[in-house]
Amino acid sequence: MIATTGSDDKREKLKQLGADEVINYKTNKNWSEEVNKLNNGSGVDITLDMGGAASLEQSILSVAMGGYVGLTGFLGGASVTFQLAPAIMNYVRLQGNSVGSRSDFEDMVDAIEINNIKPVVGMVVPFNEYQKGFEALQKGQVFGKLVIRFN
Repeated sequence: MIATTGSDDKREKLKQLGADEVINYKTNKNWSEEVNKLNNGSGVDITLDMGGAASLEQSILSVAMGGYVGLTGFLGGASVTFQLAPAIMNYVRLQGNSVGSRSDFEDMVDAIEINNIKPVVGMVVPFNEYQKGFEALQKGQVFGKLVIRFN
């Protein structure tokens, strides 16, 4: 697995969680080139894009012919302009991923429990300080999930 981060501090954490390679997208603006090199020049089958406008073009360029780009967020903006040719010529599939239904959520919780998965929790804030949590997320200061506590 190849991961990207905008922080060298997060590099080692990603390695500890199982990333084989980690690329800093802030110091390597054309990180898709590195992804392709690491995958023998052909790109990867799947890229999960959380950056939206800030990263979508690089995500498209990082996948192999017939690859899939899962759109899971828009931390870098929601309005996108990019070159269509690489997506069309390489048969890239772009698909949005949403949270899902309550039933989907319950299935996910069951799977997490059954498989003893330990999600990374980066920050916990009480409900009355939720804005502090969102600001930390926006600044890239949270590694893992933000949890908003209601009690």
